[in-house]
Amino acid sequence: MEEGETGYRSEEEERAAREFTNQESDESSEKEKIVPFDAIIVLGCGPVKKPLYEQKPEKFKKSTGWQMNMEAKMRTIAAGEAYLEGLTRKLILTGGKTGGPDLPSEAEVMRNMLVKKIKVPQQDILIEDRSTNTIENFANVMNIIDQAPQEYQSTAVLSNQYHVNRAKILAKSFSGETQGQAAEPILDRRSEKYRKVLDRFFSSPQYQDKLKGEVRWTRGLDEIPLYWLPQAMAVENPARLKKMLEVEKVQQTVDEILKAQGIVGGLDAIEDLNQIREIVRSMPREMPPEEWASLEGDK
Repeated sequence: MEEGETGYRSEEEERAAREFTNQESDESSEKEKIVPFDAIIVLGCGPVKKPLYEQKPEKFKKSTGWQMNMEAKMRTIAAGEAYLEGLTRKLILTGGKTGGPDLPSEAEVMRNMLVKKIKVPQQDILIEDRSTNTIENFANVMNIIDQAPQEYQSTAVLSNQYHVNRAKILAKSFSGETQGQAAEPILDRRSEKYRKVLDRFFSSPQYQDKLKGEVRWTRGLDEIPLYWLPQAMAVENPARLKKMLEVEKVQQTVDEILKAQGIVGGLDAIEDLNQIREIVRSMPREMPPEEWASLEGDK
């Protein structure tokens, strides 16, 4: 082709072609930006409903989510939507048999709903079904991740909006740097039906109580290491545990515990992490004062 020749029959045709090429390039760039997480950790939310189980146990075992509370359903549906959107390769569901030993675990109930109703392949779902609260959720999930760390190099934690901040703080405490994802925005963009449900949820007195409670529990994580440390000792990986214990405020607390046990030199004087694990695990939890829940401000 001679210099100055473009191969287009007119300036309009050339301009249209270039606009199409630029648009196609922009769309490709957007697609390239969507890098899925290796796993999204879905936090459980409260016990399954025992009275319903006692009335119809067979139906309960086969059900697809009706026995969960609303927040658990929100988290489960949002997790399924995130998976179907290609935002994650795996889902890790958490929550033990908080409704009682004869009932399915929170994680099992969420899995049933995801597989049967939302059509998430079961092979892409892992469950942690021994925990009874958010602290244990993370300790046990870290044990799952540490079995194959190369497969879980990028993670996010999914919960309700009021709970995500505390979840991210806990994730950092467990040396598990992770992003936070609230269920509500995912549901909001899914359909008008969910927007109406969310509006009712956000305006409910129960939601305001949740916000106040989060002030209490989040402040407890920051100011009272013995609120979360005894249950955090379920972490099995020595390297992860050591990193957790070396955080300044945590190490000061552990040193005080060891000193009270007559162990001179504190954390640095003990090479056996299992000894420290058992000592800290045996300590009673210090719960944040109830009056902290009445405080307003940044949670």
